Amino acid sequence: MVTVTTGILLLTLVLGVVLTEYTTTGLTFEKVRLVSSWSAGKGSRSAEKGSWSAGKGMEESEVVGREEGKRLSNSSTTVVNYLFRSDLPEIGSAGNRSFAWNELMSYMAERADAAGLPWPTHRQPYVVDLSLLDAVKDASKYDVEKKFFAAHPELGEFHLWSIWGIDVNPNSLGKHERNAMLDVFHLWDVDQLSSRLPDLHKMMTTDYGAPRVFLFHCYSGVDRTGDMAAGT
Repeated sequence: MVTVTTGILLLTLVLGVVLTEYTTTGLTFEKVRLVSSWSAGKGSRSAEKGSWSAGKGMEESEVVGREEGKRLSNSSTTVVNYLFRSDLPEIGSAGNRSFAWNELMSYMAERADAAGLPWPTHRQPYVVDLSLLDAVKDASKYDVEKKFFAAHPELGEFHLWSIWGIDVNPNSLGKHERNAMLDVFHLWDVDQLSSRLPDLHKMMTTDYGAPRVFLFHCYSGVDRTGDMAAGT
């Protein structure tokens, strides 16, 4: 049986060598994906484990998510928390970029509707922005969203959860070496995924009394974002 920690180890090893992303920047609809949602009352979690894939249309998981959403909508259970992934949530040209709040809300609402899940219309949801960008090299990229939430704390909050990966090719390691690394994973896990994933789950499954959106993203919404999505 593959444990969560084992999965995180393998993902970290594999993705650590491909964290450089070259696709276009800026928020795009195809990269804004609903990963899962959590509902108060029964405490159930309707999963739409949809990973983004270039050129891929409606995924089977979206259909499952839609059916689950219909069930929730027809019951007394209210969906309150959503987990999304995306690329860099900014728009504009170099030197004149801004946080893509309106676009983000529109894309998220459309994704929720496609999954058959209710989206708050009477008030804007509170957004917890989890940036996976490099704390040093990507400072100029996450500065826009950091300043946005500092200026609009009523809309949400910004957190920097940098993912670096490690420069190790798992194919160069033997089974014994991989198992040894797994035994002390918490010691060399610079990305802190072994603790942050449980933290994210706890945040997602908390009733805040109002809808709350958790968004994690990197630059292109592929490698680092995929690493996080695979662990949720």
